[in-house]
Amino acid sequence: MLISYLIVILSYAFIRLCWNWRTESWPEKSIILEPYQVHRGYWIEGHKENSISAFREAKIRGAKMIELDVHLSQDEQPVVHHDGSFLVDQSNIKLKINSLTANELLSKANIPSLEQVLRDNLCPSKINIELKASGIKNIGLEKAVCEIVINTQSQHRVLFSSFNPICLMRLSKILPDVPRALLVSNEKKDPKNKIYLRQMWLGFLAKPHMVNLNYKMLTPFLIRRLNERKIPIAVWTVNDETQALLLQNKGVVSIITDTYPLIKNLEPVNVN
Repeated sequence: MLISYLIVILSYAFIRLCWNWRTESWPEKSIILEPYQVHRGYWIEGHKENSISAFREAKIRGAKMIELDVHLSQDEQPVVHHDGSFLVDQSNIKLKINSLTANELLSKANIPSLEQVLRDNLCPSKINIELKASGIKNIGLEKAVCEIVINTQSQHRVLFSSFNPICLMRLSKILPDVPRALLVSNEKKDPKNKIYLRQMWLGFLAKPHMVNLNYKMLTPFLIRRLNERKIPIAVWTVNDETQALLLQNKGVVSIITDTYPLIKNLEPVNVN
């Protein structure tokens, strides 16, 4: 009998916490999402992804929002790069981002700091900052990013995103009024992408304001589930106009794309 009661209690807790969690209310006076976010800047025609030139090119083409990735340098400065390592002078030699200072990364590999991007008036004003934080150990990335956001007075124009629910939980304590997006992929080959991440079971810890999904995982069932819970959805990475229109018709509020502009004259999205 005791085991039966325990099963019922655990099942209720799972359904309540892991299955039916709700997103936080969108903070007032925060970023209004654009229909499109340019993925790592506009890089597909020759600019280096996640570079100042790619971000500026995105703005030249009319984009108002970009997505970028940040890691910590050796001197604990948030720097903009997708991977945790980079090639030296297009050779086969790789160095880790955290093995060099921010100034060294800029001079050796033209890797900008987050502060450079936020202070650059030639870049789009709205920015989705993906924090590349793995595991539960606090490595200081969240605190360092928030300090830069505060110092540049960018709270009203940034969105935080991460695959790591614990990272988002930390951000909720430091800058609760900056919206947070839980990134989700259904990629099963990545050993780090555990089932509890693929199924968003730790959303109650992350306390996000929205979810950013790999568009390939948007089944009719998942769309219905998220819509029933009134969870705003952004998707990545969509590079086809027909696919983009289809997703927007299903209620997707923002599309992350490499090929901006897909469709013009769409209004920014207020998810309040």
